[in-house]
Amino acid sequence: MGEKVRAGFLEWEEEAFRELIADPIIKPYLTEILGRHYRLDHEYAIVHRRGAKPLYLHGGATPYDPGQYYHVRNDIMYSGLTVVSYALTDIGPSDGGFCCIPGSHKANFPVPEEYERFQEIGPTVHVAQKAGDVLIFTEALCHGTFAWTAVHERRSLLFKYAPSMISWREYDRSAALLSRLNTEQKKILDTPRSPDRYDDETYEGAEP
Repeated sequence: MGEKVRAGFLEWEEEAFRELIADPIIKPYLTEILGRHYRLDHEYAIVHRRGAKPLYLHGGATPYDPGQYYHVRNDIMYSGLTVVSYALTDIGPSDGGFCCIPGSHKANFPVPEEYERFQEIGPTVHVAQKAGDVLIFTEALCHGTFAWTAVHERRSLLFKYAPSMISWREYDRSAALLSRLNTEQKKILDTPRSPDRYDDETYEGAEP
């Protein structure tokens, strides 16, 4: 019973996890949401077993968080920390798991406490997924997790990307991991930097 959060799988022998860093199917969506230059800030796996407790709603753009935001200027979206969640197992409509308040990433007022604590469901919706589905959302979205009630485990990989100049978590990529990456993957796992510090033609790793 319960929940386990696992990290470090990018350093495992299997290439499949590292191939997701620069997933070509996901890249156009991240480019649209975050711009041409973005970085993978951190990642982890979630394993929910029957009886895993809910994670109450959080996010919602209010109060403002400089690392987790969403706004539009001159017809262009600007988003802070953005999640790409890969479902490794089915998540049925009554299983529990990810839930959110649609549109709350544009909110100007805090979410009512009765919604936040699931005392009332209100506008909160559950998002069912099939194994292999990918869910992309900004951390500014008010979201959480319903208690897991299914007999089978929920297994999901969460990759959290940010604009290139933002670091939500302290940088801790190991030399061993970086040595296993190709040029594009290294760029996405590099230290934070302003977008104008990139040179797409000559990039080979971190600049001074």
